[in-house]
Amino acid sequence: ELEFALLADGVPLDKLYPLDVDRAFASMSRIRDEVKKFWNTGALPAVLLGRKEVVMTSLWGGRADELIKQGMPVAYQWNEARRMTSGWGIPKGAGNTDAAYKLIDFSLRPEVQAAFAKLFPHGPVVPAATKLISDDVLALLPTSPKNLKTGFDADVAWWDKNQEAVTKRWQEWADA
Repeated sequence: ELEFALLADGVPLDKLYPLDVDRAFASMSRIRDEVKKFWNTGALPAVLLGRKEVVMTSLWGGRADELIKQGMPVAYQWNEARRMTSGWGIPKGAGNTDAAYKLIDFSLRPEVQAAFAKLFPHGPVVPAATKLISDDVLALLPTSPKNLKTGFDADVAWWDKNQEAVTKRWQEWADA
């Protein structure tokens, strides 16, 4: 939640990294007593929203879809959303590398990316896929052209270098 705390404290999107960890924790400390629960599983934010135990939360993309389908007054807000990347990898020495490359090739085809996005709202990583998705579905995706303009990409290299120290500090702060 550090990036969101910094945004709330006035840091512009393009100045988030490297994260000012002290400033982020100071920002979070101002609202700490109002936080119902620090979530520790991907499902918990939607559960809390569904039970009406919270009125807002950060959550992973796609986690509120069932609530929306059930008619709950819940919606995604992509403004200043953090996007996380993921990718394919083939372990060195793995067997069946030809099949692995075929799977990667298949999964990155625009029509496959678009079909997957219609089933589960993870944004396609292939820009050509967005042309194959209806506007109503596209509006719910973090990688729609409109939503890409309002969010930011997590700096994976920064997190890789700092995750252990930040996690330790988070645990001490959250348990205090």
